[in-house]
Amino acid sequence: ADIRQHLVETKYTRNLSENTIGMVSGQYLYDTRGYSAYQGGIGGLWDISAITSIQADAQYYYRGPEAVSVGGRMGTMNFRLKFRQVLTLSTAVQTEYSYFNADGQSAKFNSHDVALWLSQYLPTETAVHLNVRLYTNSAGIRSIAPSLEIAQYIDWATVLWLKARYYQNKSNNVSLGEQGVIIPDGLESQTYSAQVNRELGASVLLYGKYRYYRSNLKVQMNTYLLGCVYSF
Repeated sequence: ADIRQHLVETKYTRNLSENTIGMVSGQYLYDTRGYSAYQGGIGGLWDISAITSIQADAQYYYRGPEAVSVGGRMGTMNFRLKFRQVLTLSTAVQTEYSYFNADGQSAKFNSHDVALWLSQYLPTETAVHLNVRLYTNSAGIRSIAPSLEIAQYIDWATVLWLKARYYQNKSNNVSLGEQGVIIPDGLESQTYSAQVNRELGASVLLYGKYRYYRSNLKVQMNTYLLGCVYSF
C-alpha cells in the first residue's frame, strides 16, 4: 500500500533555575490512511549536585476511531523517571524506569520497563557502556535486551562508535491492534553497528553508519546511513 505520514513537532525548553530545566512539547501526525494523532508532553531535569541528577517526563497520545488500519481509537500515557550518579572520576551509573498505559478499541494493557547503564572511561580515550533492559506488560510480552557500546576517540574531530545488542522475548504471539502485525513468540535477535562521526569545523558534523541485524525468524538486514548536521 502507498502510505505517507506528515509529522509536525514543537518543543520548548527553559531554565527554571540554576540547576533545573523544564520542557513542554507537542506533536501532530497525519496519516494518508485517513487518521490523525496528537501527543503532548512535559518534563524536567534537576541537577541535585555536580555528580547526581534526576530527570522525569510524561506524554499523552491520542488517535481517533477512524484509525482502523492500526487498531482504531487509542489513548496512551507514558511516564519516565531517570537517575544518574557519578561514582568516580571515570565511572557513572544510570537507571531508568518507564510506565506505559494503553486504552484502545483493539488493545488495552500497561507495561513496565527498567534499564540500567554502567559507563566507564578508560585511559585510552575509550568510553564503554554496559546496558541491560527488562520489559514486561499485562498483555503477556516479556523481554530482556543486554547491550555493549564502545566509543573511541580517534582525533580532535573523529569518534568511532561500536555497538552490539542481543534481544530475547516471550509474547504468546500477541497482537497490539495493527492489521497483520503480531509480536512473535520466542524472538531472538542480534544487532551489530558501527558509526563514524567527523566534525568539519564548529558547525558541521558528518556521520556514516552500518548496521547488521539477524534473528531466529530467518530475517537478516544490512542498513547503511549517511548524514550531516549543521548547527547555526
